[in-house]
Amino acid sequence: MGSKYVAEIRPAVEVWEKRLGYISDCLDEWLIFQKAWMYLENIFNAADIVAQLPTEAKQFVQVDKFWKDTMARTKKNPLVTDACSSEALLGRF
Repeated sequence: MGSKYVAEIRPAVEVWEKRLGYISDCLDEWLIFQKAWMYLENIFNAADIVAQLPTEAKQFVQVDKFWKDTMARTKKNPLVTDACSSEALLGRF
């Protein structure tokens, strides 16, 4: 943004700067979510844990569905600009 050559295209550069910042935030949260999901998946795949923690198991089922749906959408369209285009996605992560 500090370059003298940006003056003519400043609006486009500002849009891309905002978009790339959002994508960066989204990917950071995505990785944190993935680590937590991987950890919890092993725990909630055990039948005895599900029996002992039924409320938490139901919550994990919802989280698991969100994760799998997100990954399926991303597999169909792996472009990062599309995968991280939804403002709601960052909030869900």
